[in-house]
Amino acid sequence: MKTADMIIAALCLFISGAFAAGSLKLGYMAEFTPGSGFFPLWLAIALAIASLILLAQAILRQENGAWLPGREGLKRVLSMAGATVISVFIIPYTGILLSIGLFMLFLMLTIEKHSWLGVIGVSLLTPVAVYLIFQRWLLVPLPMGVFGF
Repeated sequence: MKTADMIIAALCLFISGAFAAGSLKLGYMAEFTPGSGFFPLWLAIALAIASLILLAQAILRQENGAWLPGREGLKRVLSMAGATVISVFIIPYTGILLSIGLFMLFLMLTIEKHSWLGVIGVSLLTPVAVYLIFQRWLLVPLPMGVFGF
């Protein structure tokens, strides 16, 4: 895992640098308010800090086990990737809120194996939070499916 963590940390550090450079082109401030590049710049800085922490932990770690996941880990990674692809492709039919709810339901039942109370709570609260934040607060129209939500 040490090698994999070092590779991922370096990749994320590179990505954060590219995001920071791109966000500076958008403008940090617009008169008296944050500009278009304000939030992306701070996200890039947070990603760079997290990448540096991961890199430092990987360098200081003594063990250097297998850097690819075992059979069970690979099954979890492929399940997650498949669920992500499927949830993106069903958005035009179900809408983004139902797609997010189904994705969280699958994730928590099959990959994380949480209790039913937690599964139902997160599967319902996540789409509600997305709706309230984006549709109501930020006034961003969300993709709606055939069910009208």
